[in-house]
Amino acid sequence: MTTQWPDSITIDGEQWPVGLRGMPDPLPRPYPRGLVIEFEYPHTGLYRGYLARWGLRGSRLYLEALEAHGWIGETGPPETLRELHPGGPMIRHIDFRPRDFTLEDVFGSPEPVWASWVTTELRVASSRATYRHTSWKTFCSRWRVLTVENGVVVRDRIEPGEVRG
Repeated sequence: MTTQWPDSITIDGEQWPVGLRGMPDPLPRPYPRGLVIEFEYPHTGLYRGYLARWGLRGSRLYLEALEAHGWIGETGPPETLRELHPGGPMIRHIDFRPRDFTLEDVFGSPEPVWASWVTTELRVASSRATYRHTSWKTFCSRWRVLTVENGVVVRDRIEPGEVRG
């Protein structure tokens, strides 16, 4: 498996990689503004089809940037609906071809969005010198583990030792 690009998070002005295990879904469900989104990978280093940049402001987690590839559709009146795949969702396409899209295409604004849909444990590499990412595994001698519930950090701890995930 090809090494995957990890998401990142900005904490106190510094950007850190986020471990693949527990990586949050970059968008709330249902998708904003009635959109239907299907991510497609642009290359083997990004099988998720997106790269998200998160930010911590006080105790709140924000989605600050999104670089994604795929298509965006919107629901529409019955006379404009088409099936993307037999038995699949009925959508009205904005663009029939996959393309790159950003936070602004999804939310209608480039401004960071409070990630109230995220509930997970974010594993943030907290020791750059020993951070290493290969294939689907990430190795780090120290992790900063942020427990996030509905977009709010409720616990912040350091886990020593090499942790894989």
